[in-house]
Amino acid sequence: SLLAAVVLSAAALLAAAQPGPLLRIDAPPCVIVHEPELSAEATRLAAAAPAIIDRLSRQIGAPPMADCRLFLITRFDQGDEDLAEAGSVMPDWAAGIALPDMGAMVIRADRVGAWRQRELTGVFAHEMAHLLMSSAAGEGADRMPSWFKEGVAANVARDGEWLDFFHLWVSPIPSSDHPLIEVGLAFSSQYPVMLKGAYAGSYSFMRFAMDRHSAALPARVMACLRAGLDFDRAWLEAAGVRLADTEDSWSSEIRGKTRWAAILTSTATLWLAITMLVLLAW
Repeated sequence: SLLAAVVLSAAALLAAAQPGPLLRIDAPPCVIVHEPELSAEATRLAAAAPAIIDRLSRQIGAPPMADCRLFLITRFDQGDEDLAEAGSVMPDWAAGIALPDMGAMVIRADRVGAWRQRELTGVFAHEMAHLLMSSAAGEGADRMPSWFKEGVAANVARDGEWLDFFHLWVSPIPSSDHPLIEVGLAFSSQYPVMLKGAYAGSYSFMRFAMDRHSAALPARVMACLRAGLDFDRAWLEAAGVRLADTEDSWSSEIRGKTRWAAILTSTATLWLAITMLVLLAW
């Protein structure tokens, strides 16, 4: 009887460890596929999704959104091939990822609120922006640089904040003669400080460009890409100035006094000063 009890307990634990069947909620044009434990979050997202998609579509200049799936999960071993494929390419630190070729996105609910992640609707808006940008640029989507894709998504999803500018100011990017190249390279870095700088630089540059040229700048660039232009030419047509000229103007701004004010008032600088005073006193 003791052995039978042990076997039954082990079977119960094994059954509890197995993922439950994924549920679905229609939020046209999306279908939200979610774990049963995330039903409340999925319901809230389904209510907010149509308005978010409509706003983003107008800002980005995207055609009507095709059907897509949103996986709202905490684990990838759910028996779904697309979800397993997403898990193989999604960074360990990311809360969301968009997969335009699959017409899908994944949000890890257990990572929302962690490093540089916002609320659930903010993560959804950011990843939906990526899907819509791919649609708006058509076959020119592959010509969009990483800093453009992330910068536009952060701005239209409204998930940038003052801390992003701080991460930029304390990174090596403002010291570069070609900061956009540095931003692009930083996306492949293994160091969190460089990754934060990359996202912050993307957000900052596109915020600067949209303020200087037009809020419709991203939509115009993507329309030109869809028409077959290369990226530099698309920027020139959309902004009326060369990309290099906008980069130079932005570079001058982020090298200014505000950057040094941020560095001098940072926590790292404070602790360095305290350490130096302790050593001096010793």
